[in-house]
Amino acid sequence: MIVRVKWIDSETSNGWRFLDDIRKDEEPVTVVTFGYLIKEHPTYLIIAGTISEDCLHGQASGIINIPRCSVLEYEEIEIVNKKD
Repeated sequence: MIVRVKWIDSETSNGWRFLDDIRKDEEPVTVVTFGYLIKEHPTYLIIAGTISEDCLHGQASGIINIPRCSVLEYEEIEIVNKKD
């Protein structure tokens, strides 16, 4: 199943920063991810960007684990097979 997930992304930075500068930073970014739903769990979703043809026992790449508490919208994408 291919899904579209709109969610609030986490952010990290490296190095030392002044606390006043950190407090001025913008809100977290809202992002949209499209991919193959690998696992639907009550507290998270696992989505892969690419899967092998053997969808049940094959391999996957570009895997992301999204906590449900970050998910704003979640829907299945319908695939339309167009023939010329």
